[in-house]
Amino acid sequence: MAFLTVQLNVSRITSQKADVEYWMAIISEKRTRITNQVSELQAGEAAQAMDSPLIVQLQAVDKQLELELKKYESIQQALSTQLDSYQKLLQNNIKRECKFEFG
Repeated sequence: MAFLTVQLNVSRITSQKADVEYWMAIISEKRTRITNQVSELQAGEAAQAMDSPLIVQLQAVDKQLELELKKYESIQQALSTQLDSYQKLLQNNIKRECKFEFG
């Protein structure tokens, strides 16, 4: 029964980790688009580009996305730690069961 519980937790955490990585990819893509937009605006507006309200707004959105990305990175790290722990537990359970049956 413990083996099944551990395996279910491994599956659950793996799924959660995939979801987090998906959202991290979405955020990274948004940040890339913002960076490209800012670069295009700066190229078109030359010297006054840095003070442009649109650029300032885009940079603020990028900063929010950066914070959100850091939050997801922390969640991903926690899930990775949990997953490693459960996988070690699963390996130990398998070793113990093999010793019991064949030892």
